[in-house]
Amino acid sequence: MLGFVLRRLLLLVPTVLGVSLVTFALVHLVPGDPAAFAGRDRDGVAGDVDTEAVARGLRRRYLLDEPLWRQYLHYLGPFDLSPRGHTAFGGSGESPWNGVLALDLGTEFLRPQVEIAGELVRRLRVTLPMTGLALFLAYLIAIPLGMHSALRRGTLFDRAATTVVFALYAVPVFWAGLLLQQALGGAGLGWLPTLGLASPDGGELTGLAGFTDRLRHLVLPVTCYAYGSLAYLSRQMRAGMIEVVSSDFVRTARAKGLPERTVVLKHALRNSIVPLVTLFGSVLPALVGGSIVVETIFDVPGMGLYVYESLLRREYDAVLGAVLMGAVTTVAGVLLSDVLLAWVDPRVRIGGRASA
Repeated sequence: MLGFVLRRLLLLVPTVLGVSLVTFALVHLVPGDPAAFAGRDRDGVAGDVDTEAVARGLRRRYLLDEPLWRQYLHYLGPFDLSPRGHTAFGGSGESPWNGVLALDLGTEFLRPQVEIAGELVRRLRVTLPMTGLALFLAYLIAIPLGMHSALRRGTLFDRAATTVVFALYAVPVFWAGLLLQQALGGAGLGWLPTLGLASPDGGELTGLAGFTDRLRHLVLPVTCYAYGSLAYLSRQMRAGMIEVVSSDFVRTARAKGLPERTVVLKHALRNSIVPLVTLFGSVLPALVGGSIVVETIFDVPGMGLYVYESLLRREYDAVLGAVLMGAVTTVAGVLLSDVLLAWVDPRVRIGGRASA
């Protein structure tokens, strides 16, 4: 087990390097320049400063006027190639180390007092609990729904469930979010809040009132996170259960006179759930990646909204840092799914061997 985990962690290094190179190239293909926002507030209004001089200073400090290969090496590190960087590369030596290899994601261009790594961690504290809750609810509903559809294949329940989940899977997240806002928010029935994670006076609420306020704000974004995964996972569960219930070992269990409940829960369920365990490694990173749409619609101050705002301001390093963190999340999700698979299916051995 330990050797397997170490091998996966070592694979993280080339993965991060490859992701950083591709993302760096794609981000710099986007028209615009972060220096164009220098000296301006978040609404684009210029302050009482010489914006051209500020822009020149920003380009020089962050090498924005240098060739892309030098900008990438500066971002990758571990050496700082800026004018105040490592003396071996012509810098003043004030800040010799920089970049991903130095475990430094840098600071924002327009807010140099904001460290990107710290901001991403702060935003992830919002995004990860929401996506984790959505994933938990998706599995909680998808497993029994897919199981009952398989056991009642061809019945009215199965046809209705199939129609509903395919409809859910086909609905785009942005459209569902806007529809829920219009239907259940203040413009519609007024049942649920549609923006933020708490009411404007939420800080004054304590105890049950504060918990209820936060919970009501979570309903719509968590629903948008969960419904697509629920539809996909329930179909996978149905397909797996149909395959397992027709297997020889299930027929043998029934032939022995075991109760149907025991046959389904003890024999069929454990084997049919294996595909869902393997999917965990891809569903969780997909939810985190999809947070850009959900958090922008519902104005949730998580990592998705941070990436969206960074793209608008051309904060290249912030976008790159978020993508790299997404790559780490993907590798961690795949690793966790492999470990869970070995726990669910004893025939699987982490070392690459399988018992008969």
